[in-house]
Amino acid sequence: MAPAPDGFDGNPIRVLVVEDHPILSLALCELLASDERLIVLDAVASGSAACTHPLVDDVDVALIDIGLPDVDGVQVMRSLRCRNPGLRVVIMSGSGHDSAAADALADGAHAYLEKGALHDHIAETIVSAMRGSLPVSTGRSR
Repeated sequence: MAPAPDGFDGNPIRVLVVEDHPILSLALCELLASDERLIVLDAVASGSAACTHPLVDDVDVALIDIGLPDVDGVQVMRSLRCRNPGLRVVIMSGSGHDSAAADALADGAHAYLEKGALHDHIAETIVSAMRGSLPVSTGRSR
């Protein structure tokens, strides 16, 4: 039997995408779907939709925009982790502010990505977050 790709044990990592910009959300879902290690369970456009999502207990990694229009991404992370304590979280932001990264990581995010870095690094960051290791990505990590 051939060895599994790094970070992949045969069971795809189940991802919830929380992003309010429709084009970016669609692009993220398509990018993640192209990686055999990942499966997107759903994508939602608001913090409130994420916090009440019926599949939260089944999610391994949540990819959350820190700047959602209704609920701050860090608050969403806290709410989701109350429902699913084993949940890994990757926070993303388009602002590039170091204070946002520091706040997200201090509050328990496993990785922080700037949206401009997502194209090349998003799948590896999700796999790394699931493994609990440092992500291979641009941005900050825990």
